[in-house]
Amino acid sequence: MDKRRKLSDIQYAEIATLYLEKLSSIEICELYQKRGVDISVRQIQRIIKGQGINRAIGDAFRLAIQRGRVKFTQRERKNLTRVCLLALSLAGLFLTHNITTFMFLPFLVLFWVYLIIAKGAWKLIFPFVSSLILGSGVSAFFLLPAMLERQLIQTQYLIVGYFNFRAHFVALSQFFSTFWGYGVSQWGYNDGLSFQVGVVNWTVFVLALVLGFFLIKNKRNFAVNKKSLIFLLFLGISFFLSLFLQHNKSAFIWEAIPLMAFVQFPWRFLAISIFFVSIIGGAITSYFQGKFKLVYFILIIAAVALSFGYFKPKEYVDDSFFDKFLNVESLRRGTDLTKDYLPIWVTTTDGERFDSPRAEKGNVKVSNLKQKSTALEFRADVTSNSLIEAPITYFPGWEVWANGQVVSQGAPSKMGLIRFELPQGKYSVKIELKNTPIRTAGNMISIFSILIILALLGLRKKYLNA
Repeated sequence: MDKRRKLSDIQYAEIATLYLEKLSSIEICELYQKRGVDISVRQIQRIIKGQGINRAIGDAFRLAIQRGRVKFTQRERKNLTRVCLLALSLAGLFLTHNITTFMFLPFLVLFWVYLIIAKGAWKLIFPFVSSLILGSGVSAFFLLPAMLERQLIQTQYLIVGYFNFRAHFVALSQFFSTFWGYGVSQWGYNDGLSFQVGVVNWTVFVLALVLGFFLIKNKRNFAVNKKSLIFLLFLGISFFLSLFLQHNKSAFIWEAIPLMAFVQFPWRFLAISIFFVSIIGGAITSYFQGKFKLVYFILIIAAVALSFGYFKPKEYVDDSFFDKFLNVESLRRGTDLTKDYLPIWVTTTDGERFDSPRAEKGNVKVSNLKQKSTALEFRADVTSNSLIEAPITYFPGWEVWANGQVVSQGAPSKMGLIRFELPQGKYSVKIELKNTPIRTAGNMISIFSILIILALLGLRKKYLNA
């Protein structure tokens, strides 16, 4: 009795493939026997010459297609994961601090361009652009109103006086100084806070320069080292560009790009400088082998040791210090508060404060007042035609309803408060903040982008299961 086990479809397909590749029956048999498969030359000949050849060749093509599909889906799975993660990371950056986004995005795009050119992989453009579009889409509920409704607030207060970028450039010596302060950025160079790059970070940069010099001198492996040199060069240029944007010699760039005024403090680019020098430190670690590894551990310990002294408070204060920030009356008077982000309809902040709707003209009695952050409800007994002023600062999206009917609003008061007229009668009034078309569009784009990411992750899971 033939005790040999039945061959699988995959083995049928492989035998046919090997035959098509001009291997003899004996060679195929020897190959299978080396794998521990108990098969004879006659059995292989029956598969090749018998009626099973059509099935075997068909299985061979199916196997080839399946293998190609597996490779494709593995690559796609990785790409889908990376696109989704990068999109979510970008969305997190956009939502965390839009000024930081504005500062960091050009460097990120430059890095993408470098990767595409250095690797010669133009196919990277699609995942990069897709991630940027999806990341922007996820954060559209914030970005669209921030960009398109910006003209509705008094942004001039964000770029004048103390917030004028011209007053906050960093002197070259401050990058190397070890000074550590607890004050604020001042006009000129008598600042009360530190703008140092850091002793260890400068040491890492010098080591990168030395490494680059030796890589250039090593003619034997220059072709191998070329990519590392180009990468280090890109990081070095990005590092110095971020430092240059903090120095007053870059003022012409700040003047040429009006939006840069909203960065307010050029030394904010120091965060990007530290980011790049950290990447440089990581890039050169692979070259610290053997006894040179000790140098890197010394640098890590030095970074912790030199920074340890900064982790201490300047002084302790009692609770009364915070009273002016937590006191309602102080907030109402606007004590120590800037006027940035006030709607453009606010022409003065000097006026009587009130908590309940009142009649500017006529006579009205208010009862059953209920107030939330986005709504104000009350009963109004209007004894004569009245112009009513509500304690809500006007901004597009606020609507006034009386007895279920929309009420036209008048021009806001000098303090920018909502005003509307009601004839004599009794009313149930509701003032509610609703979405503008821009905010609605932003919300819809964000929901749609999140659904796309979830669909891509679901597709990835489907490929993984397959």
